Amino acid sequence: MALPLTVILLAGGASRRMGRDKALLRIRGKRAVDLMVEHYGKLGRRVLVASGNRCIRRLRVPQITDPAGTRGPLGGLQAGMEASRASWVLLAACDQAPLSAELLKRLWKRRQGAKAVPLSGSPLPGLYHRSLLPRIRHLRLQGRGPSALPSRKLDAPIPPSWNTPHELASFRTGSGQAFR
Repeated sequence: MALPLTVILLAGGASRRMGRDKALLRIRGKRAVDLMVEHYGKLGRRVLVASGNRCIRRLRVPQITDPAGTRGPLGGLQAGMEASRASWVLLAACDQAPLSAELLKRLWKRRQGAKAVPLSGSPLPGLYHRSLLPRIRHLRLQGRGPSALPSRKLDAPIPPSWNTPHELASFRTGSGQAFR
C-alpha cells in the first residue's frame, strides 16, 4: 500500500570518496538510482530524483535540479517540495540501503504532531512536512543542513550507506539483501 507522500531521492552528490558516480553504481544488476526508484515507487505515490545540477539519463521518473548555488541535501529537499503537491515527503538517498515498508510505517505513525521525523542520528531517511519549506529555504541560504530543522526523531537503526568502495563491497555482500 502506497502512502500519500512523495519520495525525494537524493542523487546529486559529488561522490568524491567513492571516486565515481554513486547513483550509477551497479547493484543487483541495476544502477543504484534505478533500484531505489523501483523500491520507493512501491511505498510512495510519486518518486522524484533530485540530481543536483546535472542530468541522469534514462530515468523513469521526473528529475529535479537543485536551486542555483546549492550544495547538500537541503537543495534537493527544497526542489522536491517545490515540485510536489504532497503534504509529506520522504527524503532518501540513492547511496543508502532502502527503508523497509515496516520502518516507513513507523516513521509515518510518528509524524502526528511533528513537522520532521528523521531516524535518530541522521536526517536521512526522514519524513518532512511541506510547511517547513520557508524554513528550509532560509537554512539552505545559510549553508546549513536538514539536521538544523526541528524534528521528532524515531529511534531506529540508520540503514547503511556506501560512500567508499569498501562500504559498497560490504553492502553488496551483507545488507544488499534489503532488496530481496
